Amino acid sequence: MEFSTEVVEKMATIMVTEIERLGMAEDGIRALETGMRELLRAVGAEALGHALECRDERQVTERARPCVCGGILRYQFRRKAVIVSVFGRVGYQRRYYTCSTCHQGQAPLDEQLGIAAGEVTAGLAELLALAGVEVAFEEASRLVERYLLFRVSDNTLRKETEQFGALQQEREKHWVQQSQDIGWLQERLRQVGRQSGRLYGSLDGVMAPLRSEWRELKNIAWYRVEPVRAYQKRRHHAQCVGEQNEWQAQDISYYCDIQSAEQFDELFWATACQHKADLY
Repeated sequence: MEFSTEVVEKMATIMVTEIERLGMAEDGIRALETGMRELLRAVGAEALGHALECRDERQVTERARPCVCGGILRYQFRRKAVIVSVFGRVGYQRRYYTCSTCHQGQAPLDEQLGIAAGEVTAGLAELLALAGVEVAFEEASRLVERYLLFRVSDNTLRKETEQFGALQQEREKHWVQQSQDIGWLQERLRQVGRQSGRLYGSLDGVMAPLRSEWRELKNIAWYRVEPVRAYQKRRHHAQCVGEQNEWQAQDISYYCDIQSAEQFDELFWATACQHKADLY
């Protein structure tokens, strides 16, 4: 995404003026950086709210619209909502309808963008889930606060992480069904063709303490490899392949679950098919 250089320069000048007014530059580089981040967050929250309102205002205001219950939704007024985004809490006004039959309310803008009053946005939910799978929720909450400069409760972190986990389980269930469908496999082979090179897989397991017992967490890593030439600097995200320092792994994907060996075998082959392995 490329922004206008002129706009960026104007915004930078305004930020510097505000920072000088507050005397942030006098307390060292750390205070200056933190102050600029806080200012950017405040600007982002304000801008996001205005952007949502502008999008809603561009839509034609219908006095009435059908409701899923079969009744009629009638326009009431522009109602305020608050969502939690990567910039923190954001307030905005949007068109609001209510149904005289089921008495449910509806905001077309919220439905179009997949947002809900009082809930976190998709962008923030993704970040929370990434933090939630790395460390305990309490620790993840502290890390998120350091990165985003506002606090998210442990319960919110747990909720978003579990929702992403449920979505991933549905994805993997769909993959398993596809991997056992001969027709789908043949069609995929015709569309994709046989892939050049090899797909490597690595399996491992670790014992994890659950609430009532210890269970084995099984892991899969799928990856391809590329040679490391003498004059080529190893990329920071690449990894050596075993003891073969002349090869490095690329396009690494990980999958894990606490399942029996038979159930995990299905996930193994399903993810292999998704990575276009030559398994047909």
